[in-house]
Amino acid sequence: MVKILKAAETKGGKLSVTQAVMATGASFKRVEGILNEMSKSGYTSITNDPSTGVVLYHFHEL
Repeated sequence: MVKILKAAETKGGKLSVTQAVMATGASFKRVEGILNEMSKSGYTSITNDPSTGVVLYHFHEL
């Protein structure tokens, strides 16, 4: 989870699943599960990139 947070910090507080997979080396399923749990717990909100439609997780505290 720390690797995900550090990756989000370098990306201005917004991170896609693919970016998190690249940062952690974990599977898409595992990373998406972690990000969804963080969203359910209120640590992130889910948005879409306005130009590409890619799902982004916004870390409000970063």
